[in-house]
Order: sequence, then C-alpha cells, then structure tokens
Amino acid sequence: MAYILISSLIRPKIAPPVPYEGSFDRQFAKKVCLALIPPLVLIFAVLGSIIAGIATVNQAGAIGAIGATIMAGYRLTEGQKNC
Repeated sequence: MAYILISSLIRPKIAPPVPYEGSFDRQFAKKVCLALIPPLVLIFAVLGSIIAGIATVNQAGAIGAIGATIMAGYRLTEGQKNC
C-alpha cells in the first residue's frame, strides 16, 4: 500500500480519482460506521482474549477464523436477500 501511495503521489496519472456521484452526508457516514463494527469487534475479541489470558494465541486464532467465517456467511446471505 505504501508503494501505491508513493507512486500515485509522484505520478498522479497512474492513479486517477474514482468518480463518485453520491454525497458524503450523515447517512453515508452512518453506513460506514456500521460496516466497521463487525471487523472491529472481531479484532478486539481476538486480541482481548489473548491479553486477558482467556485464550492462547492458537485458540485466539481459532476464534478469529470462526468469527471471520460467520461474517462471510452473513455477507453471503445478505447478498442473496437483495436478489
């Protein structure tokens, strides 16, 4: 990511801006914040279980894997509702 950032700062033509017709209003900010909650909860659950001594590193990795699988399954079923 650092390479992309530095390259695009040096040569802006290689990374043109993406056009966005929407507006950055309060509703957009709310959607972004709601989308960030599940990954942040997963991160805090994994790191919190390690720091609190509830789980070892391997067990916390398993917690993270199960949480990520649940999040992916939710996204798949949510996408099917929109069809």
